[in-house]
Amino acid sequence: GTCWELNGGWRSAAKTPVNVTLARTVRDYRGPVFCPLTQPSREDTIVTARIGADWAISRSVLLSANLQHDQRSSNQQQFQFKNYSFLVCGALQF
Repeated sequence: GTCWELNGGWRSAAKTPVNVTLARTVRDYRGPVFCPLTQPSREDTIVTARIGADWAISRSVLLSANLQHDQRSSNQQQFQFKNYSFLVCGALQF
């Protein structure tokens, strides 16, 4: 398969970096693993887009948030999907 990924970042303030990722992967499964020999080899394209931000509230407290979109298209209908996810997390450093 082939894959590329593009990453970027921007620091809006000293304590608030923002990051963006865009990735695309093409996978070719080259042969019938779970399907009869009469079907073509499965081929998927997966696209992921993510934006996230960190906020350093203090030297020991960090909050992060990420929004991600994943989409897989396939030449076999049952393997296609779209997904959105949102993640919020916090960290304490001692």
